[in-house]
Amino acid sequence: MSFIKTMSHLDKIISELLSNAIVIKCPNDTVQKKYNQFIDLVGERFSQCSDKQLEIADKKLCSIKLDSKVFSLGLAVKINLARRFIEHGLPDRPICINIINPVYQERARMSPHSKENPFGENTILEKIKIFNQLELLSSNKLSIKFWIVDDACPERSGKLAEQIIKKNFPNQFGNKYHILYLKDAIRKGLYPPKNAINGSIKGASIHYALKTILDCNTNEQEKNLFLDTDADLSIHPELLGLLLKKYYANNAVAVIGSRRQKDSLAIIGHLRDIRGRLYIAILQKLLPTLGLANILDTNRAAKLYNTLAAKAVVKYQSLWQFPYQIETILNLLEKFPGQIYPQGISYFDSIPLSTATRRFTYYKQIIDQVYLSDKFQSREYEYGLKQLLLHMGVKNWHFFEKNVPLIILKTPIDKLKDLPIKKILLRCMPK
Repeated sequence: MSFIKTMSHLDKIISELLSNAIVIKCPNDTVQKKYNQFIDLVGERFSQCSDKQLEIADKKLCSIKLDSKVFSLGLAVKINLARRFIEHGLPDRPICINIINPVYQERARMSPHSKENPFGENTILEKIKIFNQLELLSSNKLSIKFWIVDDACPERSGKLAEQIIKKNFPNQFGNKYHILYLKDAIRKGLYPPKNAINGSIKGASIHYALKTILDCNTNEQEKNLFLDTDADLSIHPELLGLLLKKYYANNAVAVIGSRRQKDSLAIIGHLRDIRGRLYIAILQKLLPTLGLANILDTNRAAKLYNTLAAKAVVKYQSLWQFPYQIETILNLLEKFPGQIYPQGISYFDSIPLSTATRRFTYYKQIIDQVYLSDKFQSREYEYGLKQLLLHMGVKNWHFFEKNVPLIILKTPIDKLKDLPIKKILLRCMPK
């Protein structure tokens, strides 16, 4: 089949499937029976297409105007690419994937959807169900362990997760499915108290889980990989297959899942999106190493590490709050140059139950960016911009979050690094 005929054939399939796409209104929709049937339909319609042709279809969907149906089909295509790799592309050896899932005030998401809990996602059981399916699809080359970390949650989210697992998988609790409590590590003096200046929250939870897994790993015949993920369903669990594909294709040390690459599909709340662009603009300016590695999205929890990377994270991490993820990526880029890769993912913002805005101010993350720039660049690098940010204060920062300069909104993500950010902020600073 010629290239032109192949393109025409793909366009026809895409057009047909778009007209039948299941509209996704929230992350929970992506794990429902109706959408699973659509994923299977997409797999059937592309069954005679090669992996390369399916990748072309993926790129096409990532390049057209995004709406709920494009997202729906794009996610289904990515899931089918992931399934193909897990079924046919994995090396012929045992691989253990350690899924690290912090839970902070996640009781509602971990509970089923209902009239009383309209945003419930039943996340623990849904994820475990999908992980079990992936193990079977891999002909049991994969064994997936699930590490839930209660990061000092006042609502005791970990206790609910423990109850769910003990009720549904009593024989696998503590073996395949684990609960860790960050409070235990804080009591032992391993991490600073939660309410300290650099108090322990999610960053400490990921570090604690990685350290615990590395300390108890005794099976040298099994390759261990580690996935830093979020508690919700904003990233479909099957997209693990895409991270694995990128990892093995490039002999990588780590793969960074991203909402902002050209091969990404992301539906992000408007305010979050524009605030995120401002954040990324400053990040690229202060930490150019990230842009050189084409890593455009650092705060998304979809990061795959091998044992070398996990050990480096445990050894060099110093931030226990956000933006610990940025520090992690910078450390890995420094220790393993050329071996850290981004991977576009599909992402549907899970806004209603988000704890982000309740836990910290993004201005603190900006201050931490200055600290990281001093550490990984130099104190003199972009000195004027750093001083502006340090003395801006929370009030002015909140103004910019709500009034992001138009030039930042219109500039492509990968070109933000070229903007004179200090001049733009000074020009737009409220009187």
